[in-house]
Amino acid sequence: MKTDSKYKILLADDEPQNIKDLFQALNPESYRIFVASKGKSAVELALNQQSDASIMDCEMPEMEGMENLLTAPGTATNDYIKKPFGSNEIETRLQSTITHSLEQQKNYT
Repeated sequence: MKTDSKYKILLADDEPQNIKDLFQALNPESYRIFVASKGKSAVELALNQQSDASIMDCEMPEMEGMENLLTAPGTATNDYIKKPFGSNEIETRLQSTITHSLEQQKNYT
């Protein structure tokens, strides 16, 4: 059960401007955001923080986003957004992914 009302979101990208753009696109009142700039650290952070969703670049040092998706447990809900992205698109897709993930968790408990 969540002890915090904010969803935990992992942002993984090796380009600082992309991270900045994602921060600006997300409502800070709704999310607790964690950042990784390399693929392996993204997997570790996602597991340690038990993130509710991840937004990850496909091409990063150490481990690309697609490889990361195949490595991380509990990644049944996936989506793809092509850059450049709009703030509304990020928020809508993120909420959809979280909702779908929560529904799947209910079905397995």
